[in-house]
Amino acid sequence: MKILIGKYQGTIYPETNGYTGSIDLGFDGRGNRIRVKRRGRTKAIVRERLIRVVTDLDAGIKTSDGYTVGEAARDWLEKGTRDLDGSTIETYRILIDKHLVPEIGAIKLKKLNANHVDHWLDGLADELSTATCTSSTASSDVPSDRPRPGIWSPGM
Repeated sequence: MKILIGKYQGTIYPETNGYTGSIDLGFDGRGNRIRVKRRGRTKAIVRERLIRVVTDLDAGIKTSDGYTVGEAARDWLEKGTRDLDGSTIETYRILIDKHLVPEIGAIKLKKLNANHVDHWLDGLADELSTATCTSSTASSDVPSDRPRPGIWSPGM
């Protein structure tokens, strides 16, 4: 069964114990075809998973479902800090290893929301100076003690 999701063409076909769907996302820099496959028990489940892939791609999200905040922070330290001084990078590494990873490092990056960050920063306020907590973070316009509808909050 051929399908069209956004501007991408794909197929869904029966396989052992369900269905497999694949969608053609174009070609990489070496000319190799980029093809994503998703499996599921029903055609509807497979189609929904392919739609999620295309939605994430169109939104610029290039992470897998299992990519965590801790992995993203460590990747950023390795690849995103080239122009920073070595002592600054070491300070960031200590803050990430001591404060970020133990508290929110296991959260899937796609599931991270403002309440997670607000709750984490509230917990840091007792241990770190206000300058450390706010100098490299964007604070939200909504106070952290006001729950956001449909989003995790402490006590949920």
